[in-house]
Amino acid sequence: MNVFALSICLFTGSLTHYVQEADVQEFKLVSGQLGIEIRLPVLHSSEPNNHLRYRIYRASQPHFEANARSLKYESSAKDGLIFLDPIKGLRPGEVYYYKVEEISASGSPIALTPAGLSPLQSKTALSSAATAQFSPLDVVFIGDSITEGGWLRAPDQNACQTCAHALELGSKPRTVLFSNQGHSGHTTKDYLPGGDDFRNAEAAAHQLIHDAPGQLVFSVMLGTNDSANIGPNGSPVSAAQYDQNLKATLRKLLADFPGSKIVVQKPIWYSSNTHNSSTYEEEGLQRLTSYFPIVERLPKQFPKGKVFLGDTRGFDYFSTTYMSTLRIENGRDGTFYLHPNGDGSRDLGCLWATAILRAVD
Repeated sequence: MNVFALSICLFTGSLTHYVQEADVQEFKLVSGQLGIEIRLPVLHSSEPNNHLRYRIYRASQPHFEANARSLKYESSAKDGLIFLDPIKGLRPGEVYYYKVEEISASGSPIALTPAGLSPLQSKTALSSAATAQFSPLDVVFIGDSITEGGWLRAPDQNACQTCAHALELGSKPRTVLFSNQGHSGHTTKDYLPGGDDFRNAEAAAHQLIHDAPGQLVFSVMLGTNDSANIGPNGSPVSAAQYDQNLKATLRKLLADFPGSKIVVQKPIWYSSNTHNSSTYEEEGLQRLTSYFPIVERLPKQFPKGKVFLGDTRGFDYFSTTYMSTLRIENGRDGTFYLHPNGDGSRDLGCLWATAILRAVD
């Protein structure tokens, strides 16, 4: 059986254009400023088209007849018929269901036969749905190796990918584009305005906005490398310096992208014997937790609705599940746990998504 594509082109008050595609049978729905068009392909019935009537149902649930007479015959084209349902004010997230019946001159439903399909009786309930999408989300992830996830075997294991997918499956239908700006070993000092990391993050944000104009979100998780005793740039970073660095970065992001939102995620747990090319250990772990009150205070130190407290559960979660969610790594002080494995990265992405949804929904 041939399948026609459902193309839903939605316009909000700002005239932003969204397209969602799915495969459905029998007819097309096209949504725009004037309402929703119901497009029937070329029909081959027992009577001429101009002697036929079409009963079109619309309701908040499938197949309930509603406002049938308000749907007027709009035009006849070579590829079929077009009807217009002049819905005003399409609401994002609203689902519009349709059903089409072809009616004979006598008033009884007859076979509806789109081109290339076998005859389908009206009792088969030809139907489809249009869903008005919410504005897209453009997410720039700022972080270190935990965000980067370069050691993971599959892209879908990465926390950024999982987070984006979870956002798409949230309570509001939307497209999500993202850029992973995590860099192994980097600190809040590396992300200060004027540095390469900051410039790259802003360039990524500009590109996302160009590709899919929508709500821009910066998801920030920094602090693991700041807390190290020896190794990363600027470490060890005191709590006061961490506060100063982070605020400088957030202020500049908001100045350059005034419509954006920033979600600051708390860093996650690592074992107290962590020692690879850098030295963390117990002192570093204590320093890491000293950053938490700083992250918690950030939302009140910026204009309301601009900076949000992100995930706060990850530290405790990984401290109790590390045997199954963090990689086993061999270091100078024995086996340590620092980076999430595939399962842990997916869990982290879901934690991030929950926090981001609180900020944007």
